[in-house]
Amino acid sequence: MSFDKAMKATGVEINYYFVCKRKLWYFTHGITMEHNSTRVEIGKEVHEESYKREKKEIMIDNLICLDFIDKELVINETKLTKAMKEATRYQILYYIYYLENKGIEGVKGVIHYPKSKRKEVIEITDEDRKELDKIIKGIYAVKYKVNPPPLEKGKKCKNAVITNYATVNRRGMKMKRNYYILNDGRIRRKDNTVYVENENKKGHIPINDIESIYVFGEIDFNSKALNFLAQNNVTVHLFNYYGFYSSSFYPREYLLSGFSLVNQVEKYTDKYERIKIAKEFIDSASYNILKNLKYYNARRDDALLYAIEFIEKEREKLPQISEIDELMGTEGRIRDKYYSTFNKITKGQFKMGKRVKRPPNNPMNTLISFGNSLMYTTVLSEIYHTQLNPTVSYLH
Repeated sequence: MSFDKAMKATGVEINYYFVCKRKLWYFTHGITMEHNSTRVEIGKEVHEESYKREKKEIMIDNLICLDFIDKELVINETKLTKAMKEATRYQILYYIYYLENKGIEGVKGVIHYPKSKRKEVIEITDEDRKELDKIIKGIYAVKYKVNPPPLEKGKKCKNAVITNYATVNRRGMKMKRNYYILNDGRIRRKDNTVYVENENKKGHIPINDIESIYVFGEIDFNSKALNFLAQNNVTVHLFNYYGFYSSSFYPREYLLSGFSLVNQVEKYTDKYERIKIAKEFIDSASYNILKNLKYYNARRDDALLYAIEFIEKEREKLPQISEIDELMGTEGRIRDKYYSTFNKITKGQFKMGKRVKRPPNNPMNTLISFGNSLMYTTVLSEIYHTQLNPTVSYLH
């Protein structure tokens, strides 16, 4: 028995799956606060002081990190207490299962508790393997949720270090925001804030409040300001006089992962995998287009039914498509049909005609181009905060 190679997890993710699924969601989205925990610091100190002569922290596939493994193929993990016994047990079972799938048989695990001078031996069974398959799928289900799961009563989650953040966020914690600068002026650093000034106004923005900056006016930057923005991982997107996207200031990537990049490229070079991913883009986009059309169709006396039926037929053909060019053709037909409904959706107030860009020839085409620019830069900013590389394209 072997797990799906496309679905892998880290030991921390296995652990958090049992400890707190909300904490798992935050962790997989790059949010972790454990470094602020006194308890975690004590645990690290115990880890450093225990078994000093053993070779510690062996990284495998840039994915799982073992405390140390001895000559008898025994994985050793050091834990402060038995408080999270189930989470620790399945973490080690996952390591054993992962090594099995790499052809390394006969591995066992031992959990060491230096504080109580006790240890627990872990061996894997077929039932454990089946359960691990379910756990990995469960982790991916949590990862792909749009919002974090609610706090679970009776779980260790209530004592987890991230609880304060999770609770505050649930109550409406002030998150970082995008800032749009429409007027001409200057951006500079002032103390630990971003200072924006022009002939009429001056004001500062706390750096911790900025997600990205969108510049539509004629703005001057000095190197001090750009360095400050880069140090705080703030992307800046520039638009020209006509509002068209021109470029981005993209700080040095801070979540580099050779493992992720290699896998991205492997998916691109594998024709089957590339077309599978590209289909997901078209499937999701056309699904949202249909939802919008059905909403307006109910308010336009079925005037959009022809477009809905056409797009549904195009969507039915997606599973049979085997070439990227063919898929792009399907995307083009769906969007052309969608745009043809805009006159009826807007009740003739914004006539569009055909899709025209660079430059757009009417208000509706202008609005679409502007919306596409904002969408592109928003996605680019989001990718920056992941280990993905935006230059690897699966569709266009």
